[in-house]
Amino acid sequence: MSISQSGEFPRNRNQVYNVNRKLKNEKARTTLSNNDPLLQIITKAKEDQKGRVENAFIREIPLFPEPIVFLASEQQLKDIERFCTNPAKFCIVGVDATFQIAGFYFTFTTYRNLMLTTEKGNHPVFIGPGILHKQKLYTSYKTLPLLMSKYCAGTSGVLVYGTDGEEKMAKAF
Repeated sequence: MSISQSGEFPRNRNQVYNVNRKLKNEKARTTLSNNDPLLQIITKAKEDQKGRVENAFIREIPLFPEPIVFLASEQQLKDIERFCTNPAKFCIVGVDATFQIAGFYFTFTTYRNLMLTTEKGNHPVFIGPGILHKQKLYTSYKTLPLLMSKYCAGTSGVLVYGTDGEEKMAKAF
């Protein structure tokens, strides 16, 4: 608390008590949100939900069997449906659990955008929907395709998934 004028001094004990309580509450709130990455994600999701729900990138945060954050844009889901479910011309959906971010694994999908080509004539690789999760469990990996099909039913018809050979992940897809 900084005082710049004499009128800002507390007039009685009650005002001192209220100022101390306010400072402690602000400190506790700041400490809690800075130390807990899951709480930060939930707060961010709630902020995103204030706008249009269909534009939200954090789609869902199931807490069982472990905390999982499902991340997907509407465009990513539509692209996977468009480029990975047509038997006449399709691409493989790659799935990989890469690295840890603040104690969470980031498992994401990749796909090729078949409407674009690079200078070399290849289709560019795009990052698709993904999940943040704490452990490499079969049930965690299984959540990704289930939530993809929940938010875009057409993604349940993906023809081919490719993984890095991790047994639990391959079994889940």
